Amino acid sequence: MNPIGGGTPAVGVRGVLAMAGWLGVARLVVGPLGIGLVILVARRLQPEEFGTWQFATAVGAYLAVFSAFGSSQIGTWRVSTNPGRARPTIKRWRHAIAITSAVVLIAWAPIPFVLTHGVVDRVLLLLVPAAALVRGLWPDWLVQGLRQGPALALLVTVYPVAVLASLAVVVGGSNDAWLVGVVQLTVAAVGAGLTWTFVLRALRAKGGRPSPQRSPALGAWFRASASLGLAALLIQIVVNADVLLMGILRSRLDTAHYAAAISFFMFLNGSAAVFQMAVFPSLSAAVARRQGAGPLVRSLLPLVAGVAIPVTVIVWNCADILVEAAYGPAYREASGPLRVLAVQALIGSVGAFFGSALLASGRRREYATAYALAAAVNVSLNAVAIPVAGPIGAAFVAVATELVLVSHFMLRARLPHALDFSKLGTIGGAACAMLLAEFIFRALPPTIVAVIGLTAYGLVVAMALGRKHRRRQKSEAQ
Repeated sequence: MNPIGGGTPAVGVRGVLAMAGWLGVARLVVGPLGIGLVILVARRLQPEEFGTWQFATAVGAYLAVFSAFGSSQIGTWRVSTNPGRARPTIKRWRHAIAITSAVVLIAWAPIPFVLTHGVVDRVLLLLVPAAALVRGLWPDWLVQGLRQGPALALLVTVYPVAVLASLAVVVGGSNDAWLVGVVQLTVAAVGAGLTWTFVLRALRAKGGRPSPQRSPALGAWFRASASLGLAALLIQIVVNADVLLMGILRSRLDTAHYAAAISFFMFLNGSAAVFQMAVFPSLSAAVARRQGAGPLVRSLLPLVAGVAIPVTVIVWNCADILVEAAYGPAYREASGPLRVLAVQALIGSVGAFFGSALLASGRRREYATAYALAAAVNVSLNAVAIPVAGPIGAAFVAVATELVLVSHFMLRARLPHALDFSKLGTIGGAACAMLLAEFIFRALPPTIVAVIGLTAYGLVVAMALGRKHRRRQKSEAQ
């Protein structure tokens, strides 16, 4: 079957779950690919060159947001509400994205020549952001609007696969550092041409009567997309402001160490993001049935906390081993920030339920307000912490930002009875037992300490579950 043109787009809860499933699979694939790409580049280049590449990647993420600035989201909405509007929407999207991309690229082009004198650094700072801009031209938004899960999953995974495979062949060492940007831009450009050719052919093969509606005027399109673009920019500030400011305010080596830690953190956080993606349709359905999101959060929150806490403790104990095994001894300084970022992952995985509950109940403005507040906190604190404390200071700011974001979500979500204090107390007791066991045996190697801590954690949880089971049996017998 044609993955774009064949069949009817899935609708309803089943269709949402199917889309979430395909995207979940894609995220599970992209996560290892992403960390694999970072590790490959870190091992092939010098740490300073890796720091420049990561700074350029952060810049590219911002430029891509400015280039799209909500156009892709508006396009997805128009196509999903009326697939017959696909062709006029494509036409207007092309006009809008061509204007914004040209403005963004022209504005950025002279900046690398001001920031650095190195030829390789200038090449990376020019080509890597350009690759991000070209990757933003791919038709992901159109495929998402047509609700074609397999095709969307393919689009999400093909770019990192192609870049990773190409870099593994082309880049052999530090002398080939400039080729990293060349490979990324080439893959993005070739991919844009091939994917649009495929999608447009599929649309023509599908046929059908196009909508009689004309594409909106360019000014109306920009006005409609502005709020979505601003929201995307706020999220990008929360996610990438630390790497960007690190590259501006500190050395390339500090940027490399912090980027190595944050990349590992993003990999660990990927499974939590997939889980939240799978849970969101159920939260939306519960809100639609007027049951509220509280009972579902109450049942799932202890499960997520019960998994996230031991993972956080393991990363904290084994950060030195993990960093050196992945990146090599040159990146040993990344272990400190990674320990702190593991705490951020714990807070975020638990607090994400409340943000999802806000979205599920249609309170998007409060959700955007939370990110605006977090972005302000992130930028202001990083502007002070990074010059003073470097990567470790940025890691602590990331934790503070996550606390602000999650606190706002929890206060605004207003979910009565969302916290099961009995189960959460059991998990807290198990965590204390784990920390106590690790403290007692702290003189042993970190891996053995981690195993001992996990054993203590599992024993306390097992004892609590057994006690609960015996109580249930006793009450049923009576």
